[in-house]
Amino acid sequence: MKNNGNKYFLVLSLISLGLSAAYIAFRKASGMSLVDENFLIIPAFYLITGISHQLLLRSISANPSRFQMNFMMAMAFKMLAYLAFLGLMFYISSEGITMSFVLLFFLCYMVYTGFEMLALRWYKNEANKAS
Repeated sequence: MKNNGNKYFLVLSLISLGLSAAYIAFRKASGMSLVDENFLIIPAFYLITGISHQLLLRSISANPSRFQMNFMMAMAFKMLAYLAFLGLMFYISSEGITMSFVLLFFLCYMVYTGFEMLALRWYKNEANKAS
């Protein structure tokens, strides 16, 4: 399980770097400033996803029979963390929440959630091979 955790964070880091590079390239091609306050979305998703995954891994190793309950708690943590991040961004943003913010947030949500579902399949396949 430890090796899978390292693999998870390596791929998660690569996804975050790829999204960051694509965001900067898009802004450069559009003639906008390279980084704005919307750029904080990508590191926030990285941190929230990483913390949620760590909590889930710890709970699985402590009591694997309660996986469903722990998974739901991890999802609740993520939703509350995303809401807190949205509130913080609304508070610190100079122009409020813009359409570019919403689109980037939605894209990150889809990419990171899709990756988490793939990671769960990795763990399931590894558990099936081990048993």
